[in-house]
Amino acid sequence: MRLTLRRPDPRIGTEDDVVASRVAAFAIDQLLVVGLLVTLGSFVLGVAGATLGAGVELGIVEAPLSSLTGGTGAEFAIAAAAAVFGVAWTATTIAYFTVTEGAIGASVGKLLLGLVVVGTDGSPIGYRTAFVRSVLRIVDSQPGLYVLGVGSMLISDRRQRVGDRVAGTVVVAADRPTSAPSESANGTPV
Repeated sequence: MRLTLRRPDPRIGTEDDVVASRVAAFAIDQLLVVGLLVTLGSFVLGVAGATLGAGVELGIVEAPLSSLTGGTGAEFAIAAAAAVFGVAWTATTIAYFTVTEGAIGASVGKLLLGLVVVGTDGSPIGYRTAFVRSVLRIVDSQPGLYVLGVGSMLISDRRQRVGDRVAGTVVVAADRPTSAPSESANGTPV
């Protein structure tokens, strides 16, 4: 048995009906992004922490950091960690939405809540369009808590956030994907 994800079939014209579902789907997706960050971060921090710890013990890390920042190495490390976390969160979010929406037109949260991203003409989107939508989340998230993105959705006739407008996409309700057709022993559809 082979697991095959299929792009959900969009129900065009349902943009007004899915605003609350979009917000809930985004919350689910952000939990998944946090999970990815914790997993990747644990590995990276383990390796980096061991390396920096050895450098501090040997006396080769503290002095250069202190002279660079004018403070202690700990202050620099905290500031650097915050900057790295922000960049990692943004990069992971962009990658997550680009891959999931580019491949099947929906993130995990959207799939769970019966949503799909399509072009304004109802056509499936690809990776390039998904990337544009995803990068513009940076704009939509301003000045915080996606105020610009949600505001843009509320005043748009098709409930498009800034990323949707630039990418030429809408989020609509979707019919739940059906399972892939059964295959016979020789791999031909039954």
